[in-house]
Amino acid sequence: MLKTDAIIGGVHFFDDDAAHTVASKALRVNLSRPGRQGGASARISASLALPKKIGDEWLANFAQGLRSDAVLFACPLFGGDTDRTPGPITIRSPCFGSVPEGTMVRRAGAKPGDRVFVSGTIGDAALGVILRKGGGPDWKTR
Repeated sequence: MLKTDAIIGGVHFFDDDAAHTVASKALRVNLSRPGRQGGASARISASLALPKKIGDEWLANFAQGLRSDAVLFACPLFGGDTDRTPGPITIRSPCFGSVPEGTMVRRAGAKPGDRVFVSGTIGDAALGVILRKGGGPDWKTR
């Protein structure tokens, strides 16, 4: 099984987010599917396209965040690439996992009577973005 979603600065995270949290997000968006489908994450890769303004300190903090999550979720890093870009930071961290044959749980496979769960509160992500951008209780009137 392969899951590979990219995250892009200014689209999926704020430009001033801490590098270690960006690393966590890059890894976790790709860990979600193998875990959700009943599999075990086996390993990850990391490819970064970075603008020149990104320095060694940001990169070291990113690497530490990626390492911490790789250890936490037992999915070792087995390769990757770095490159320069004139655009925003772009990160891809494919997750390669496995699921025992015949045990994969697919979204389309839910049947009446199955239990389907949502973790967290629906709308929290949108609310978080609104608050992060300086919105408050009256954000709809602005």
